[in-house]
Amino acid sequence: PPMTFASAEEHYTYLLKRAKGGTKHTLATLPDWSGIWQSGIATMSMAHPVDAPLSAPYRAGYEEKRRQERELGEVYYDRLTHCEPSAYPRWLVEPYHKEFALGVKQQWLMQEYMNETRRVYTDGSPHATPEGHTWLGDSIGFWDGDTLVVWTTAVKAADYLRGYPDNSAELQGIEVWQRVKGQNGRPDRIVVQATMYDPVGLTAPWNVAMSYVKADYEYRIRYWDC
Repeated sequence: PPMTFASAEEHYTYLLKRAKGGTKHTLATLPDWSGIWQSGIATMSMAHPVDAPLSAPYRAGYEEKRRQERELGEVYYDRLTHCEPSAYPRWLVEPYHKEFALGVKQQWLMQEYMNETRRVYTDGSPHATPEGHTWLGDSIGFWDGDTLVVWTTAVKAADYLRGYPDNSAELQGIEVWQRVKGQNGRPDRIVVQATMYDPVGLTAPWNVAMSYVKADYEYRIRYWDC
């Protein structure tokens, strides 16, 4: 991010002001993110052991997961082995195929695992008042040219990835998405840079990044039945 912010709201407000309220796209001017996009562990910035500024209880929980992996060969419990959603923020870094449906008022960010579709409302509306926190939270955003900015709130307590630190239900995320043209024979990429704000699980904002490479093969995302 351009500077350190005290909260996700401050971060989002800064980016919105810098974008002069955001770009008002039509169907004809929206960026082209068509196709199937693939990812993998090597395309994310979160290498073990992660450098997250974890609070003391969350650091202890992370060290326990690392002990289980080291001594038992795997983490004792993981949501995905129980057919639960990957959830946010883990959705960002799970190595499953992604597909993006862009619109004037909503952006659908879709993942094949558990049929998880994030709806980002870019119609200028504020966050909804949730009846409770959900796996993917509540996301609003805006376009700054060909860049999509997303602010996500109201998530469940979960984790960043299998064996990685947990997050609390107070986590909020700011994401900046953009398609980047490939060079020197490399395929195009969709890159997301995200900053996590969690007053319970973190002692400071944590910046992570992920990229998805455009698949060069035919693939259809089908219904996921776990």
